[in-house]
Amino acid sequence: MNDPSEVTLTLRLKTPSGAPLGFLAIDRMVAGRCCGGVRMTATVGPPELGRLARIMTLKCGYLGLASGGAKAGIVLEPGSTPDERAARVRTFGLAIAPLVRSGFYSMGTDLGTTQADVDAIREAAGFSASADSGPSSGDFAGLTVALSALAALRARGIDPRGARVAIQGAGAVGQAAAAVLRREGVRIVAAATIDGTLAREGGLDADTLKRGESFRSGAGARPPEAVLEVPCDVFIPCAGSGTIDTAAAATLPASIVVCGANDAFAPGAEERLLARQVLVVPDFVANGGGVLGSTLVSAVGASTEEVDELMRRHFLPRVAATLEEARRLGEPVAEPARREALAFLAACDRAYGSTRPPSLLPEGMAPRASLRSRLLLALERRARGSRKLAPLGRRLRPLGLRRVGDVLNSVRRVAGDPAAAGPAPARLPRRFKRAVAGPLRSVARWIPPPVHLGRGFRRAWRELRKSERLDAEGLKAIADGKLRRLVAHAYEQVPYYRELFDRERIDPREIRGVADLPRIPILTKAILRERFEDLKARDFAAHHPGLHHSGGSTGEQTRFYLSQRAMDAELAAAWRHYHQAGYRFRDRVASLYLPLEGPAANLLCYESWKTPTLHLNTRLFTGERMRAMIDAVVAYRADVLWAYPSHLEMLCRYVEETGDDRFRPRVVVTNAEVLYDCQRTRARKLLGCDVFDWYGLAEHTAAAAECEQHGYHVPEEIVAVELLADDGEPAVGEPGDIIGTSLENYAQPLLRYRTGDYASWREGSCPCGRSHRMLSEIGGRTQDVITTPNGIRTFRHGALALEGIPGLEAVQIEQCEIRRFIVRAVAPRGLSDAAKQEVARSLLRAIGFEASVRVDLVDQMPRTKRGKHQLVISRVPFSFAGQPTK
Repeated sequence: MNDPSEVTLTLRLKTPSGAPLGFLAIDRMVAGRCCGGVRMTATVGPPELGRLARIMTLKCGYLGLASGGAKAGIVLEPGSTPDERAARVRTFGLAIAPLVRSGFYSMGTDLGTTQADVDAIREAAGFSASADSGPSSGDFAGLTVALSALAALRARGIDPRGARVAIQGAGAVGQAAAAVLRREGVRIVAAATIDGTLAREGGLDADTLKRGESFRSGAGARPPEAVLEVPCDVFIPCAGSGTIDTAAAATLPASIVVCGANDAFAPGAEERLLARQVLVVPDFVANGGGVLGSTLVSAVGASTEEVDELMRRHFLPRVAATLEEARRLGEPVAEPARREALAFLAACDRAYGSTRPPSLLPEGMAPRASLRSRLLLALERRARGSRKLAPLGRRLRPLGLRRVGDVLNSVRRVAGDPAAAGPAPARLPRRFKRAVAGPLRSVARWIPPPVHLGRGFRRAWRELRKSERLDAEGLKAIADGKLRRLVAHAYEQVPYYRELFDRERIDPREIRGVADLPRIPILTKAILRERFEDLKARDFAAHHPGLHHSGGSTGEQTRFYLSQRAMDAELAAAWRHYHQAGYRFRDRVASLYLPLEGPAANLLCYESWKTPTLHLNTRLFTGERMRAMIDAVVAYRADVLWAYPSHLEMLCRYVEETGDDRFRPRVVVTNAEVLYDCQRTRARKLLGCDVFDWYGLAEHTAAAAECEQHGYHVPEEIVAVELLADDGEPAVGEPGDIIGTSLENYAQPLLRYRTGDYASWREGSCPCGRSHRMLSEIGGRTQDVITTPNGIRTFRHGALALEGIPGLEAVQIEQCEIRRFIVRAVAPRGLSDAAKQEVARSLLRAIGFEASVRVDLVDQMPRTKRGKHQLVISRVPFSFAGQPTK
């Protein structure tokens, strides 16, 4: 992850008089939520909270909780009275009420706060503390700290019975950990608070730790820092941030350190301990019980005894496995633990938006009510007169939420948009639906798309419209300047390119423009998958990245990050192409693109709440459904059609076979697949309009747009495109592999990315007068179809869930008969019988009907004449005029 001090969002809160009240640092959102404790000190500030929020994110990822990390802090001056403290806590609760009530942020206790403080914050936000609050998280955090200490002792070959433990900070966490360790026979030989240190070789009992006066005046009481000098097997810091400095780390008489406090080390201290071969269990592993236990109690009503049993059964073996992995690889414990956390968070990123996030609870335990249901109920309560949610949504946009956050996404579902992500919302009163849905639809239709699409889109739109008529030299100057900045950024911020440039002895200052790109080695999809983390910039979060996947039309799906700037630039270039084709904002559009899945799978169509667009469900094509689609489009009075070429072919086939030519659009715009000349000619004949194509990639590394004269112009302001022959030299007068570079993606730069497609350069000038270079003969991607017993379906690799099958590199599906399939799989290390069965089950889930599936291993995938890989080969004919061939 990037610099811990750089969080995604920091809210700075002030009192009505303007004095500092507190802060809320949100590191990231996962599945629309984040969590973290509230601390209260006189010196709390954004840098400290930012580090703690990052630790909380890693903690949730390691524990398998589908939540991001956050941390709140209330500024409380020393000597404040109880009334001043209570007033400050309540004011802070009122300030963050929209976040708490909408379910975005959930909190617990932390340094300087009690459960009563958290209850007061929740009450100020509109919740009843008696109904919603749970037990303090300190006991649960102490439990996982103790379990981590036991696992570390066993990893070092030390018998816990009789082992010696020293605890710095005998508060809630420290006392809870001590209680668990004593039951396992461990001796607590020293403990410290702000008042002093107690040390006893025979061990301290529970009553001594609970009596605060013992640390000041008890027998053997010593200064607080003396706890760092007591010989022990395990040292547990629970006292706060930065309590172990480099001097203490150099002399600490312990072989194991288990971090009960977050951010316990001052800069350089942890490195000093590791150099001395001290086993360090990091904070995001050891003290995660606070968030995990509170989640189990609040979400499923688990008792304290059940939480204890679950953590001993699941958490203890998890930590032991992480310790063993670190020992095997010779790494600090934090490294394998961090990889596990990031892998889970990446899985959440892939899942969120289309499916439910991975479960955060042990198997068999389900939450009482979904987060989205609670969110919608909160929306209902605030539906009248609240102005806080809208600006809040705008500020939450960088957190990875859809558009302006889950709040507005839920409103979209209420307004009738089934494409909105997430499970079905709670049933709301009809008067609320009428109050929200109607005004949203009527008002949104009058707002032009640039307003909906945001400030970044509008900036890119203005720049591209301004450069549209520049000459070749002007376009080259723009591209060269952007490339120089991107290469310098990649060398400074991206570990992969720093290593690559140093190894190849490339001075980034020598890359002066697009002409110098061939000096950089090509980036392949295999390298992207293998070095995925190393290709991310260190200032990753500053570019508001979003995780994306390629369409996988070749059977080899790839994931990557795009910065918000890159997404805005690509979208603006596509809209510039639409305008060249004759589309204008507010034209009524029929969209024949993506299929609907899940609860919306049986819908015929739905109308966008933002733009005048009717989205048609392409999940299944039959004569009856095609006729119903035509009815809907004609009634909608659409005059523009957006479609995949394969879906356009389906429409033309239906019109030709049935003679139903009622839909006569003014223009057709296609993308995502190769548009063949025969498809264009057929559409012109049967639909009576012209067809314009957009060539683009999910990675945003190459693009080309057809102008009104049908020249495929490369938007050189945002991408740099090369065509290479088989010998690696520039292709001249013949088709070559497309090598692309996005000039706007700073989150995960992809320099000279091999796309897998091919094209030729079109020489000469275009009659339209634009100076952008032009492509021709674009190829390499096809849309495949499968014939079902009920109709015909388009099919993409994204419909298969094969990412979790180890060793599987590519697949090809052949439909021999309606209910007989052969899957060819490339797996150099082979596939087990269970893996083959999972491949077959995945295909059956994707096609939606029973069939026989045979999985064959092959060394290489069969290719087309151009050497490309076709995902689906169907041998089954189909006609809209009749029934599927059996």
